[in-house]
Amino acid sequence: SVMKSDSNVFLYVYAPWCAYCKAFDSIYLELVAHYKQNNLDSNTNVNSNSNTNSNTDTLIVRMDGTVNEIDHNAVRILGYPTFLFFPSGAKSHPIEYENKRNLRDIIHFINSHSLTHTH
Repeated sequence: SVMKSDSNVFLYVYAPWCAYCKAFDSIYLELVAHYKQNNLDSNTNVNSNSNTNSNTDTLIVRMDGTVNEIDHNAVRILGYPTFLFFPSGAKSHPIEYENKRNLRDIIHFINSHSLTHTH
């Protein structure tokens, strides 16, 4: 699960009927490929297990918000898509991504927050 992982986690919460989410899906797949290459191991499913060794690894996770809930006091899903970054070592303080939905800006966001919160 996101909270039990030692890695940084970028969570993409979507709804199957959401047109904005459908438009983002191709960028999501590029993001997964980018971090899979960088990590040599990446989750694409909330129920997957990861055996990553480095605390700088970043997992890219997609979750259907219409059938799953996030049990976290600091998280409120008010619309779709919602993007949340859970830093390694600071999972109680997720950071919402609200900038442009393009690969370059999201990678920059993840990398800048990964450097800030790694231990």
